[in-house]
Amino acid sequence: HGVVQAVDAEYLGGQVARVAAEHPAARGCSARAPRCRLLFVNMAFGRDELPHFDAAVGRDAVFVTTAGVLPRLLPGRPQEAESLDELHTVKVKLLAYINSS
Repeated sequence: HGVVQAVDAEYLGGQVARVAAEHPAARGCSARAPRCRLLFVNMAFGRDELPHFDAAVGRDAVFVTTAGVLPRLLPGRPQEAESLDELHTVKVKLLAYINSS
């Protein structure tokens, strides 16, 4: 199990998805569906790399990502560390937004 898969299963698919679902803005958006959809910005990974998070937030959520542009992560490749730094940055920004509302 790689780091990305662990972050997806334990952090994004568990903690972040739960906090986002409990947030008043997310609940309000869900109540206005399909006119309102949750938006997740992630510079490194898309639905294919984050299947637990994808399942937790639902197929109606919108993912904005550059995942199709970046080379796919392979174990031991130099780009893995850089992409994990990007994931951490996204995590910090998402938590800051959730905590500020």
